[in-house]
Amino acid sequence: MKTNKSATRNRAPGPARIAELTLRIAERANRLAQERGMAPGRELDLWLEAEAEVKRELRRAARRR
Repeated sequence: MKTNKSATRNRAPGPARIAELTLRIAERANRLAQERGMAPGRELDLWLEAEAEVKRELRRAARRR
């Protein structure tokens, strides 16, 4: 049976995938904060930057498959 790849990609991720994604973003945000001297008040900016980086990495990896 042929699999519809776009339908597979568009399904909402399960709780385990969400937890994994959240952990990866948190780890990246923490590394960014450490690299930038842990300046207070930048948490949201760092989180959003980390989220964008992690999602970009995941998209690149998915395209290589």
